[in-house]
Amino acid sequence: MGSDGEMFPNHVGSPIGENSDEDHYFILEIHYENPQELTFVHSPGMRVVYTDKLRPYDVNTLFLGQKVSHFMMIPPNQKRIKINGYCPSECTQKGFPPEGVFAATVLLHGHTYARSIILRHLRNGVELPPIAQDRTYDTNYQQYRQLQKEVKILPGDELMLECLFENESDDYIVGGLSSNREMCQALLLYYPKSSMVDCRSQYEFHSFFDSLGIEHVEGEMLKSLNLPYAPLENSVATPPDDGIVFFSLTGKEELNETLFDFLYSTGDEPGRKVKVSSVLKSRVWKSNDKTVDDWNRGGMYTHCAMSGGKRIELKMEKSIEK
Repeated sequence: MGSDGEMFPNHVGSPIGENSDEDHYFILEIHYENPQELTFVHSPGMRVVYTDKLRPYDVNTLFLGQKVSHFMMIPPNQKRIKINGYCPSECTQKGFPPEGVFAATVLLHGHTYARSIILRHLRNGVELPPIAQDRTYDTNYQQYRQLQKEVKILPGDELMLECLFENESDDYIVGGLSSNREMCQALLLYYPKSSMVDCRSQYEFHSFFDSLGIEHVEGEMLKSLNLPYAPLENSVATPPDDGIVFFSLTGKEELNETLFDFLYSTGDEPGRKVKVSSVLKSRVWKSNDKTVDDWNRGGMYTHCAMSGGKRIELKMEKSIEK
């Protein structure tokens, strides 16, 4: 929203028609926010500027941050809650060429509860200057920002997207597609073009619930979402975002119903089940609640993928510790 469009730097471009099996069409996806279900006419479009004078470098786009998931949860009545998304060193080691790549432009993306987004850059455990930052983030102005000085990212570097959220409501907020749910993501335009297009993380299933004091969780919906996540040895594709899968299965995005309404906490009493959503709503959340800090320090699923969703296999794919 609020974007004036995107113009690549003069020395980079995106090839059209390079692969005869692809590049036959463009897809424009638009999300409409229409809670009152009003009828209206909209005539969207897309303008593409191209040239037959090829530029020195081809570009690619890297998805960073947290996967779209209900596990990216913002507790109620919180002034400043930090949520991190990780792209670990093993991903950049396998996804970038030996000489590294250059970050050229960045789009920082959150929804209405986001207040600050910073893309941090670490090398050998030492933090370098942020690649991009917006400490007064406004979801109504989302613009690709060309870096004044391009940043070189080497294989083995770590990227961390830090998002600060504010939730003054009495309800918890989960990750999702609509504006009343949240995202913590960045799109990084880089060159020269390499294979990696996705490097995001998600709170590990057991670590998430352990921090809430919930020991056992069950529910049929877990099977559909491939949770707890356990990558198959011969799996080629990285799994889709479970928040998007949940929406496609239920259509429940605008309604205040989440994955936690389909999951049950089973305690010591035989046969007794309580909806996880009920546990979360009855919980007494403290101001600046430290549970989110526990999630950020706990286990993470890391997902690295090449074009077409092809999985980059990692030695420690089950979880990373921060």
